[in-house]
Parts: sequence; C-alpha cells; structure tokens
Amino acid sequence: MGAFPLYAVPTVIVLYALIDALQSRRDDVRTLPKSLWLIVILVVPVLGALAWLYAGRPSPGGTGADAVDIRRGPAAPDDDPAFLRTIDDATWSQRMRLRRERDARPAVPPEPERLPRVTDGTADSTDSADH
Repeated sequence: MGAFPLYAVPTVIVLYALIDALQSRRDDVRTLPKSLWLIVILVVPVLGALAWLYAGRPSPGGTGADAVDIRRGPAAPDDDPAFLRTIDDATWSQRMRLRRERDARPAVPPEPERLPRVTDGTADSTDSADH
C-alpha cells in the first residue's frame, strides 16, 4: 500500500494533462501545436504532463477567437463621465438659453384689476352719454 501514492499521483497528473490538452481549443494552446503536445504527454508521461501544465496550457484570459472581451470602459451610459458631462452641458445650455429669452422679453406691466361696476339704479352722467 505504500507504493500506491507513488504511482497514483503521476498517473493522475498525466490523465489530467491529457484530458486538459484534449479539451483545449487548438487556437488557445501555447508554445507547441496541440497535436504535438498530446504526443509529448503520451511519450514522456510525467515530464510531458508537467511541461503541458507549465508551458502549453491556455492562458486564464484566453487569446483565441472566443476569448472574453474585457471592456475597459463603463458598462452603462450613466457610468460614463463623458456622457454625464454632455448631459450636464446640454442642460446648462438650455437653462441659459431660456434665461436669455426671458430677459430679452419686454417687461409688460400687469393689467389693472377691473372691478365690477356697482350701480344704485340711478342713471350716471357717463352712462347716459354712452346710450
């Protein structure tokens, strides 16, 4: 039973490297072509597997066609400072335009209040001239 780990650990490492190499995309494999890596892992089992894990395995970020596009900019327009600045500039410009239009209008005095005329039933001299 003492020799079991001595054989099991290298076997597990070789199987892991072989399966990992088989599942990797051809474009993502580093250093050597994928088919050559498979041959190296099978012909020189332990050293080939360790070499695969160190130098042949795809990078964590990936460089192939299906690599995830990591965006360096904001995720949404309201996270973008430049977009927010354009909104602020447009709002400020609109406020200034409205203020200039309001200040340019001539001041019109308010009309005097017209009170209803109260009559006591007698004819007024101004009323008789109108009729």
